[in-house]
Amino acid sequence: MHFSGRVYLQPQETLEVEAMAEPPQWSGGYTLQAEDIYRLYFHGPTFQVLEGVQRSGDHLLGKLQAKRASFTTLEQASMNVPILVELCLQTAGIWEIGKTGIMTLPQSIQSLTLYSQKINGVPIFAEVVPVTGEDGRMVFDARVVDANGHLYLELNNYRTSPLPYSVEQDLLRPLQALVDE
Repeated sequence: MHFSGRVYLQPQETLEVEAMAEPPQWSGGYTLQAEDIYRLYFHGPTFQVLEGVQRSGDHLLGKLQAKRASFTTLEQASMNVPILVELCLQTAGIWEIGKTGIMTLPQSIQSLTLYSQKINGVPIFAEVVPVTGEDGRMVFDARVVDANGHLYLELNNYRTSPLPYSVEQDLLRPLQALVDE
């Protein structure tokens, strides 16, 4: 068994409340660009979801790539949950690689809450906060929110598993500059 989980569904007659959050502040400061990110990450065009990553206080902002390969043939379907979760995971990975020099793969997510939102054409961001877990390991909390404050999802207690090799120094430097800002 690779994964296990529980899914809690709402009855359709339940009224959906629009979830809002404080919109992120994409400052225009030092940004790790997609070009540098995907020299390191092995993702193909469909999952090259990051346009860039910036530091914002004690967390990172990952900006969703507005133009990327479609996940399906349906235009709207490319903004589905796997793409938005991937936005969080890749942004968290930038922090972890920058801090440890080691690439990781997803291990577990304690909870994932989805909110019904319509894509409105404004930039979409993952806000990822590194947290020290009870066992002393790095874990992450994240949310996906757009520039107008519409909340798409919240992800809590994301944990990773390290790969058995470290990152080449020339690929690591830009990530270290970002997280050690």
